[in-house]
Amino acid sequence: MTAPKLSSKTIAVVLGVYNEGHRLEQVLLCFQWAREIIVFVKKSTDSTLSIAQKYSTRVVQIPYTDGHSDEVQEYLANYRGECTWFLFVTASSLITPTLVKRIIEITDSGDSQAEVIGLPLKMYVLGIHHRRSPWGEIYKRVLVKRNVWKLGPLLHKELSYESSKILDLKPINENDFLYHLTNETPADMISRVTRYTYIEAKQLLIGKGKHVGLYHIYDFLKLLVLIFFRRKTFLIRQGGLFLILSFLLYPMLKYIQTWYLKNQDHLESYPSIRAQIAKQWSDEVRTKHSN
Repeated sequence: MTAPKLSSKTIAVVLGVYNEGHRLEQVLLCFQWAREIIVFVKKSTDSTLSIAQKYSTRVVQIPYTDGHSDEVQEYLANYRGECTWFLFVTASSLITPTLVKRIIEITDSGDSQAEVIGLPLKMYVLGIHHRRSPWGEIYKRVLVKRNVWKLGPLLHKELSYESSKILDLKPINENDFLYHLTNETPADMISRVTRYTYIEAKQLLIGKGKHVGLYHIYDFLKLLVLIFFRRKTFLIRQGGLFLILSFLLYPMLKYIQTWYLKNQDHLESYPSIRAQIAKQWSDEVRTKHSN
């Protein structure tokens, strides 16, 4: 592999992956300019591990988990490498050379007082990127000084930081973005959302307890305000309704998962019903033979 022209002296790219062999190579090729690439492989069953070993400087195998695990937290807390910045990405991430040049200039020079850098974001969901999309984040604050980063247990809220020194980079042209390509197909989205909402439902029941119902109402109303008043997603001529329904799939499934987990002990057991019907048929057969 040819050495990249761009080269950072201070940035370590960090990502956790599970069964991402179909797209991991293209992702890692976008980050070869980093001083280090640290990949946490979550016991994958495809080619993920071999690809990570080919394109990364450090590969750590950890048990499967959605989000960052204790193993990731401990490994990064004890990191003793040369890098002073961590760039947290995912297998959905891609980055352009133009943006890389800018962040290298900022981080390697040491002139900036920033400890957290927000990268201009282009997010694609189901093949659509639009300024009115409900997923329309403008910046992704994922480039963080090594001494201020913090990882938490909550899904989709893992990364945080303890600093007010934030620099959000405005894009200078159409080639100046961090890309996030997620939910490639409806089937992919439904599979991910089902898995993620189950995990969030368990976390909600622990964190919210008896107030979990009020949380769901507040969360749903907040998302409706985002869609219809702030982003006005319905104004997208092609795909507006498609995006709205796709976006609302998450809170609806999260409510369903939470309600089921909370009430499952009071629901009828299907194995019990099957056993009762089987017993009725068994009794019927015995009665028939006895006659």
